[in-house]
Amino acid sequence: MSIRLAVFDLDGTILDTIGGLYTSVNKAREEMGLCPQDESQIRSFIGRGAVNLMKQSLSCDGLTSDDDVQRMLELFNSDYNANCIEYTREYPGMKDMLRSLKADGLFLAVNSNKNDLPTKKLISHFYGDDLFSYVSGLKEGVPRKPDPAGVRACMEYLAVGPSETVYIGDSDVDIMTAANAGCISVSVGWGYQSEERLISADAKRIYHNTDKLCRYLRELMIEH
Repeated sequence: MSIRLAVFDLDGTILDTIGGLYTSVNKAREEMGLCPQDESQIRSFIGRGAVNLMKQSLSCDGLTSDDDVQRMLELFNSDYNANCIEYTREYPGMKDMLRSLKADGLFLAVNSNKNDLPTKKLISHFYGDDLFSYVSGLKEGVPRKPDPAGVRACMEYLAVGPSETVYIGDSDVDIMTAANAGCISVSVGWGYQSEERLISADAKRIYHNTDKLCRYLRELMIEH
């Protein structure tokens, strides 16, 4: 059976968002009277949603209360929702690959642990409103990845089964999400986790450029 749907993670997979996350986290920390954190440290917190990002950032300062997390989250969201586009960059070759795959007849979708508002804002800005058939970030009532609920909602919307779906991401969370949803898992090596961490999470395939990833997805469109 050939694949009909490719679901992509966002942060570290189809867009380089670390600049905006780093900036907005540290603006929130400054507002709370905390010292800034370096990019590599913040990078290691990415992948399980904004609340988890705040918790991990604050835990470095011994702050664990719900009130502190909520305050930082509000400060972060206020800045990031307004400015997320400014510091975000496209990965080389990504737009061409996506356009080519869509032209070949593959459904494209985005499933992210980033909040739904900036997810849709970023996709619309960088890729327009017609490239992806389904775009969803984290929203109330839908558990975050690696829970497969978001991917399943996407497959149901597009009437595509798990065996016809490939999930592409840059993290161990994405590998677990694919497994939980019963999809084929593919990892990219240009994102925010090391190859060693991906391998330890049982990554089956890791691609380091869009040309090779595109060729593999085209092979899956024929049969697997």
